Amino acid sequence: MVGIGLVFACTGDETTDTPSTPDATSGIDVNQPKPDSSTNPPVDAGSDTGTVADTGADTFVPFTPAALGSRLVLWLEGDAFTDIGGSVKWPDKSGLGNDAFQDAATRMPAIVDASTDGAVNGHGVVRFAGNQFLAIADNVALQWAPGDFGFYIVMRHTNGTNDYGIGYAKWSDVGGLGFPGFFMWASYPQAGATGYVTRLDTQQAVLSDGGLNDGVARLVAARKVAGNLELRVQGNQVGMITDAGFPDASAFNAPGIPAVIGGRQGAIQALKGDIAEIIAVKGTLTDAEQTSVETYLKAKYGF
Repeated sequence: MVGIGLVFACTGDETTDTPSTPDATSGIDVNQPKPDSSTNPPVDAGSDTGTVADTGADTFVPFTPAALGSRLVLWLEGDAFTDIGGSVKWPDKSGLGNDAFQDAATRMPAIVDASTDGAVNGHGVVRFAGNQFLAIADNVALQWAPGDFGFYIVMRHTNGTNDYGIGYAKWSDVGGLGFPGFFMWASYPQAGATGYVTRLDTQQAVLSDGGLNDGVARLVAARKVAGNLELRVQGNQVGMITDAGFPDASAFNAPGIPAVIGGRQGAIQALKGDIAEIIAVKGTLTDAEQTSVETYLKAKYGF
């Protein structure tokens, strides 16, 4: 288990947020296999090799994130979230051990079971009521500067117009560098955004349209490729910027600093809503691979 008693210095644009009252009720309102013809059974040609003729039947293997291989650095499914006795754990399925933890009772998010009305298409979610967060110990796999990366999160939120709501973030407080690091927010009041915001630093952010703080689950993604950072909602690009190279790469990687999910130390920038799944990729994703990830998540959650 990792310690999560970190303290972030808050200056500039990060200090305007104030704790929100937890919302007790949350407001969260192709390939296809070819048929095997029974009229054309396998035929032994009678050769010495014993070769059996191809029946034309192919094995269809659906895409899963595991197909991304070593580029897959974080994979969290809401169904796997668990209480481990005095702590909660969200186990990482990437194989790299980037599990998310919380051991402070008042800061623990809760699981909404797959069988309840709060599930998304029959899958459980992790619920953050406005005062909770999880932390993932620093790992070089979660340090993405200066290369390409992809980040995918299925979430819904009811954060108000004056609330920040962190979905995921890993950054450092380095004076003069604009808080470099990757962020995915569900709301961002400084820009008046109640939709989604992804950011590399205070100078480089991409915003979606507002009005998405409606408790509706959506797939939100950020991909950095070929010098561009794009924000995607429900499989569609909603904005893009060209990376100006502003962040210091070392500061962006925030060595020694945990990544956080759902909020951060200090009870600020806390998400009011649910997260169903997170997938993070270190390295370049082709357009086809991005489509595969998004198609997988959209089908899974019924989008």
